[in-house]
Amino acid sequence: MKLFALILPFALGACSSDVVVDPDNDGGGGTTSATPTGCDDHDDCGPGNVCLFTTGTCTPSCMMDSCDACGPGTVCNACATSSCPGCRDCIAGCVAAEPFDCDDDDPCDPAFTCLFSERQCTTTCSPEIACPGEGMQCDECAVGSCCTCKNCVSACVSAGG
Repeated sequence: MKLFALILPFALGACSSDVVVDPDNDGGGGTTSATPTGCDDHDDCGPGNVCLFTTGTCTPSCMMDSCDACGPGTVCNACATSSCPGCRDCIAGCVAAEPFDCDDDDPCDPAFTCLFSERQCTTTCSPEIACPGEGMQCDECAVGSCCTCKNCVSACVSAGG
């Protein structure tokens, strides 16, 4: 009975804490704190954030028709999530940048420029440098050099729009 009385507090204490595995921990005794990021509703994420239902994680909300920059490595996606799990509408949110995604925090490679309205890199062009691919045309003032810049940068855009 005395042994049970000694073990019970340790067992109860172990059951009440969160265990987090840190793959970067080299075993040197460092600590890792857990912060809940799981969500199944937008209210779980707090003001200014939305729930990415596909991953169950929270992310900052953003607006595609503005110059919202989500921070390095992430861009605003017009249809990052929806208003509810299974809904077929779109809500913009910050997501990991894919190749050719861009914004002021994630610039394009030097041969490309960012079409900020679409958050996509496109080929720069000039009268001497034609646009690659069919259905593309050179627009002499397609975009500014930054999202809010009023200068003109020539870029390849879809001939239909």
